Amino acid sequence: MQLPPAEVSRQLQGLEHEDPTLHWFRFEHLPEGPIQDTSADYARLALVTVLDQHRNAERTIALRKLIEAKDASVRSMILTMSK
Repeated sequence: MQLPPAEVSRQLQGLEHEDPTLHWFRFEHLPEGPIQDTSADYARLALVTVLDQHRNAERTIALRKLIEAKDASVRSMILTMSK
């Protein structure tokens, strides 16, 4: 699924009531460009995960680990851009 960032954002917001974990995948507050794009890629995967899988303990673990990966990847992009 290669949705544009605006559509990913809209769908995430619409599904936050189903799984509040999706709040941590919001990316609109980030500066446009590589940092926001990196975060949006993880948001797309989180969206697919929530849409394709029933809510259960393993999905929650998957989303939490995806948050960790997203955070590390965004920090890595920030460091890459600062050089």
